[in-house]
Amino acid sequence: MNVIEKDKKVIRWKGFPDSVAPATEPTEEELNAQQEKIARIAQKRQLLAELEHQKTLYESLVARNMSNPSRTQDQIPMPFIVVHTKQEAVINCEMSPLRTEYFLDFSLPFSIHDDTEILKNMFPAYEGVVLAGEGLNYQATM
Repeated sequence: MNVIEKDKKVIRWKGFPDSVAPATEPTEEELNAQQEKIARIAQKRQLLAELEHQKTLYESLVARNMSNPSRTQDQIPMPFIVVHTKQEAVINCEMSPLRTEYFLDFSLPFSIHDDTEILKNMFPAYEGVVLAGEGLNYQATM
């Protein structure tokens, strides 16, 4: 096959025969698939950065709660949400008998802030990563 050559004790690599077909240019479909993979990798890296940031915030909260174990009223349980609206808003709240589901009806627009956003404001030293889904704004349904 003329792939290697031996001259006494010396063996040399000659390479594959020239009959091997040269590499073809990638098709447009292959290029699109590659671009989609690159975009998915970028999204996953962003998600990983968000999760690492959330982990740092949770560790900070745990350290804060552990620093003063005798004052349980100052400890913050997880997870939680904060719903913010104007003081003039009328809020109707209904709970299921097991208190596992809540229905809130607002007369004015409101915003929901999740625990990660609140922790980010509590520990501003860990800012730097913009978290998806922060400060979701909703219009009241009447």
